[in-house]
Amino acid sequence: FQDVAIHARVPGFVESMVADRGSVVRRGATLARLVAPELQAGLREAEADIQTAESALEAAQATSDSERSTLER
Repeated sequence: FQDVAIHARVPGFVESMVADRGSVVRRGATLARLVAPELQAGLREAEADIQTAESALEAAQATSDSERSTLER
């Protein structure tokens, strides 16, 4: 039996507790589920940035193809 301190690696809120206080658990076991709204918002923003970049890439490729075909005439 060993007492240990537990610290979250990310800022957030405890959504649910999986293990009860005093329970015997194994290394790597899930003890609690956290909700991290700031991280989720950052993920949504990064996904939107990816979509924007992909759209810009497609537009640049279309422009390049169009200009290449004009030069080949």
